[in-house]
Amino acid sequence: MNVEATAVHGTVGVVLLALVLTGPYGPIDATASPSDGFGSGEGTADVRDVRLPEAATLERGRYGETAYALSVPPATATVTGVTGRPILVYEVRIADLGYSRVSLTSLDAGVDGRVRLTVAADAFAPDRIDRRRYEATVSVTLRSGEERTVVDRATVPVEVIG
Repeated sequence: MNVEATAVHGTVGVVLLALVLTGPYGPIDATASPSDGFGSGEGTADVRDVRLPEAATLERGRYGETAYALSVPPATATVTGVTGRPILVYEVRIADLGYSRVSLTSLDAGVDGRVRLTVAADAFAPDRIDRRRYEATVSVTLRSGEERTVVDRATVPVEVIG
């Protein structure tokens, strides 16, 4: 018995079986329904008491790394009365660096209370950083269908360290 050939034939058989069962005429529906996964943006929510960060930092790397790491603290908001699947958008924009980062938080009826919004850290090459301080615009926006409501926006300093 050739073990290698058996493994190949077994794999091909499993793939073909999956294709037949989940294909257009198969008994298993493997397509996602509109309510699965990330929010559609349709719906409403009451968003209040937003707390935006007061500052951010661009810190030069340690241990021989030369890149600058951008660190932006989280924003928080109180969310109540969620219907459907609206989306909270947390945006950080540093115009002088041509930089923008957005994070999306899908809301649903199970969300009631304080929500923490974060953006991923990013790195900048040293030749892009030519000041000791930049200004960033941070904002939280509620996306309900086609409607966009800026819940809070602020300009915060970005201190360059190192």
